[in-house]
Amino acid sequence: MSERFRLESISRRSALKRMSAVGVGLAVGGTGVAAAESEEEIPYDDFERPYPDKTTTRFGPSLRSVTSHPELLAVSKKAVKRHFKSSNLSGKDYGRALQYVLDLRKDYPVEHVSDGDDTVIELAPEAKTEPIYPAKDDAEAQRRHRNAIRVFSGEASDDHAESDADVTPQWDKNHHKDITEVLLDSADASLYEYPIVQASDDPDEFGEEARGEVEGICDQIDAGALDGYKDKACDIVASALDVFHTNYAQYYDPSIASISFGPFGSVDIPAGLGKAPDATNTFYYAASSDDDGKTFGWALHYLQDMAQPLHTGMGIEQAGFEMTWSGPEKNPKRWLHYGFEDLLRDFWDEDPNFSSETKSMEQIMRDSDTAGYVYPKTAAENMAETSTQYASDIYYEILENESERDYGTWDYSTKYNVYKDLANCYSELGYLGRGMIEKFDS
Repeated sequence: MSERFRLESISRRSALKRMSAVGVGLAVGGTGVAAAESEEEIPYDDFERPYPDKTTTRFGPSLRSVTSHPELLAVSKKAVKRHFKSSNLSGKDYGRALQYVLDLRKDYPVEHVSDGDDTVIELAPEAKTEPIYPAKDDAEAQRRHRNAIRVFSGEASDDHAESDADVTPQWDKNHHKDITEVLLDSADASLYEYPIVQASDDPDEFGEEARGEVEGICDQIDAGALDGYKDKACDIVASALDVFHTNYAQYYDPSIASISFGPFGSVDIPAGLGKAPDATNTFYYAASSDDDGKTFGWALHYLQDMAQPLHTGMGIEQAGFEMTWSGPEKNPKRWLHYGFEDLLRDFWDEDPNFSSETKSMEQIMRDSDTAGYVYPKTAAENMAETSTQYASDIYYEILENESERDYGTWDYSTKYNVYKDLANCYSELGYLGRGMIEKFDS
């Protein structure tokens, strides 16, 4: 597949950003390790995804600008009622919260807009455009709003909101070692594999250390009218990313345009959110200068994170982030997170047999071609630009059709759709991961 074809398959915004970055020097992390080369495009002439015609459903900028809970407006009325029936709301709380959502959908109607073969869910022209949040002096409306949000998180009790969440990163830790081992085994390289494999899951444990090696996310946020509170806004966004990711160094969403701060407006994200490409770059060149397998394992970890769609999109929404009059709240969608994670784990080394052409993700990764030359930061950005396409598709597909953590009860079409999204990510991870290993060995 040509690079032109690849660029046409990602969002126009990401493509233009990619093309404008050609020839720009590498960003340098907090270690001060300098790169000896400039970032350039990675050739994709020999690469073909397993499902090149896979279509996606995405949430558009207009929808995401008014709420960090797009499911309130985007899923079908049938799906809304299914989630309410699965919640623990009852009596007047149930009826009032449901009516609140139905009224919101009248005020903020959406439309499904074609983007090639893909679908983007945007606000309809007649929709309101102010951020969704009840008035400060309307305690009953605020209660209905909170209950509605909690329905989609799988809970709806009045004391459910969290300031912190005890959850694990999306990749099972052993997955990082398994993936690294397969990449090394299938690459044309002669490296001492043990320290690389063993270190490849370390970043899940040293979040603060990684944070010290790359810059914070404040440079990625345009606070606009909230500029006087920019440091606070940055801390709030970082804490939301921390819910399902050890920290922002394990995350990068190149497609997000803004984040709703509810009653206070929104902040803009001009060029992506998260620092995983910087971490990939920093640890790769630190490893290269010292011939250090351990640090190279860390670099591979961050590239692998970029192959996981819920590390490259829907981070704010997945955390159930909500800015209220009294401060930030989080209502994590654990049922969605863990159901997806369990499904991913099964796909890794087992063929789900959806058709005669399906394979395990391990085999898909082994079977893809290998990039002839890889620039570490560009590789992580490219991987993110691919997988972010599927982040909202997976989020929407599961919320539209399911409401239980037990993925064994999920519909065949849901699982097959998620499988094809992941297959396209794993194949490119094989392509870029082996390319990075062979570059490191050269």
